[in-house]
Amino acid sequence: MKAITYIEVPAYFQVVRVRQLSPFQWALLRALEVFTPGVRPELDELTQRLCIGEPVFLNEAWRELLERHAVDDAVFPQARLTMEGEEALRTNYFPVGSTVENKRVIYFTHNGELLSTALIAKHGEPRTAKPLASPPPWSDATTADQIEHFLRAQIGTERIHTDERWHNVRLAWNEALEISRDPRPAVQSSSARATSTEKPKAEQ
Repeated sequence: MKAITYIEVPAYFQVVRVRQLSPFQWALLRALEVFTPGVRPELDELTQRLCIGEPVFLNEAWRELLERHAVDDAVFPQARLTMEGEEALRTNYFPVGSTVENKRVIYFTHNGELLSTALIAKHGEPRTAKPLASPPPWSDATTADQIEHFLRAQIGTERIHTDERWHNVRLAWNEALEISRDPRPAVQSSSARATSTEKPKAEQ
């Protein structure tokens, strides 16, 4: 195995757990978007139009939207979407809990090819590590979606919650390092070691 030289770049991203909108929450947010205040029906009338049957479902969904600050007024006919409500309607979920800052390290060849941690681990300890003089020409072409996809594959689906979303994925090129590693010495098997230490028998 040959020595390897590569670029190590920290990747920063935010993770938040989310809860998907219920059909009733989505219907209310959509109604706020479609019907302007003043011409919007009351919740009871909207219940009949949607053939839901009982108003309790929309009333409960409306209470949850108020708790999540998705609307700016408790009175349905005159309420408007807030920024949180617009985002929920766009993404179809609400964030749950606090946003968590995360950091992972990504490895590139000098040509911009992504390297797995498994490949890096096959080599020995770093021989040299120095700050990268400047971002490579292809750095601007590396998108946040590509980085997230690669990181998720590296971490493994069993360690990622299905209800989590990643935001603000970015590479910190100002913290990047250029690293060289020597091949990891081959481990000699016990049988091979025993054979090599045996003394040759004298000829009879």
